[in-house]
Amino acid sequence: MKKKIIVLLLVVALIPSAIFANDILQLGLNVGYKPTLSQMMEGGELDDYFKWEYFTFAPELKLNLFFIDFDASAYFNFGNNAILIDTQLASDLYFKLSVVKLALGVGINMPFLYSGDTWTMNGHPLDEAGAAFMNANLAYRAGLGLDFGKFNMMVNYSVPTKGTFSNPDFAPRWDGGQFSLGLLIDLF
Repeated sequence: MKKKIIVLLLVVALIPSAIFANDILQLGLNVGYKPTLSQMMEGGELDDYFKWEYFTFAPELKLNLFFIDFDASAYFNFGNNAILIDTQLASDLYFKLSVVKLALGVGINMPFLYSGDTWTMNGHPLDEAGAAFMNANLAYRAGLGLDFGKFNMMVNYSVPTKGTFSNPDFAPRWDGGQFSLGLLIDLF
């Protein structure tokens, strides 16, 4: 019984130190890799994996509170008479041990498209934000990161689900998983 109490007191003592040791707000760049895991497993030459059009770049903002982080990124794609802003919002539970950070969480994708003279959100007009949110693509996330003081690096793997909030099928689509790399600077 005494050992359990000692372990519990140690855990309770570590929680505040972990809370106050984290930086609250981080800003940086997220580099996404478009091919899915199943496309990568098809094989090919090494040069086939590093084509410029496979990479996407997005600003990323991360808010760390206690052992939860909230992450937002927006990938910009410009095409013929169209602009696509693919926003990704996620929340992760994380565990930080020295310089290594492990995270597990969930997120949604909300693409905004400007085509011609109209904006749509997830295929719906902007005034139908509720329907756009209910039909947002859900995803599971896992991350592994390194903390170098004021600079952080986090590799994320995101797996979409088969459903949405309006069609609740939360089984993962393993073949659709994608990697991204977040390079973040601590603001405060």
